[in-house]
Amino acid sequence: MAALESQSHVFPARVPAEVRTLVKATHTMDKAVFRRLIKIALGYLQGGGAEQEAAITHLCGASQANTEEQVMSVCVQYSGVISLLRAVLRLNTTTTRQDALVADLTALGLPGGFAVDVGRVVYGAARPDIDRQLIASSPSLPTLAHMSWRVDVTISTRVVDKAIGTTREFAAFTGEDCFLIQGRNMMRLFCPAGIL
Repeated sequence: MAALESQSHVFPARVPAEVRTLVKATHTMDKAVFRRLIKIALGYLQGGGAEQEAAITHLCGASQANTEEQVMSVCVQYSGVISLLRAVLRLNTTTTRQDALVADLTALGLPGGFAVDVGRVVYGAARPDIDRQLIASSPSLPTLAHMSWRVDVTISTRVVDKAIGTTREFAAFTGEDCFLIQGRNMMRLFCPAGIL
């Protein structure tokens, strides 16, 4: 029972290698650099691309990462922040208290001030906006906007040719203007060129 209570909410199975590297680096890292990494990683998770790449390049220059090893270290720390934020943003904020999250992060080895900063991201006032942007930028399947169907049955009236012929028509329109038409022995999917 005690093993279940001491189990981490953030990483229940194992801590990723990039997060372990980040935790080691935070003991010598400036708090402003860590906050900048959090800000850049949140932008990346919310769908940013080129802006975050430019920001991480600027951060490497600001931290005097001159050698390839130092630049690689900053990149691994950045990926550790991304992994950490992905894990903590998955937590249910109604069942996990902020002090329990901070305790988990400090037990992980993150210094107290840095753990509080991560807790502020998860439990802060901007969390609904972060969740909304994460959902909007995540990939999703097309949604069904409209569907129509029809079945025609033709029965021959001649005694010799008692044949039943059916024709099925089905049209489904998605939110991205793709539609599917199915006829007697055919099925076609029509999409604008930019969708697929």
